[in-house]
Amino acid sequence: MKKLFLCALALLAAPILSCSSGDSSQKIEAVINDVPYQTEKFLQIGYTIKTWEYGKDNLELQKIVILDADSSTELQTIDKENIPLIYKDALPAENFLTLDKLTGYYLSLRLTIPLGKIPPKAVVHRLTFKT
Repeated sequence: MKKLFLCALALLAAPILSCSSGDSSQKIEAVINDVPYQTEKFLQIGYTIKTWEYGKDNLELQKIVILDADSSTELQTIDKENIPLIYKDALPAENFLTLDKLTGYYLSLRLTIPLGKIPPKAVVHRLTFKT
């Protein structure tokens, strides 16, 4: 059985977010907004989102769809095999440095917009999970 969560995220804005699954403990927020940069063909908008620890709910992330929040136009789809590394634990501790335990999962995403197209003001993420 697949579960579907629809989450809104304002680009380059203050973190908002909770998923529409109805469970207020399942939060997603923007924790890092990178500076957008332009290549020869694209505007690259990088950002990092923090999700709840969905693995503890026996969920496996299958797909991320990024949509324009205003028009619901699909901007980008990231299939399971292309999902970026999901940071679930802090780096190993060193003798001189101790890191806190992570309390969520972190994904660094990059939205690619062709030059000449107007970037969205906000995006919505559709996360598909397998149970």
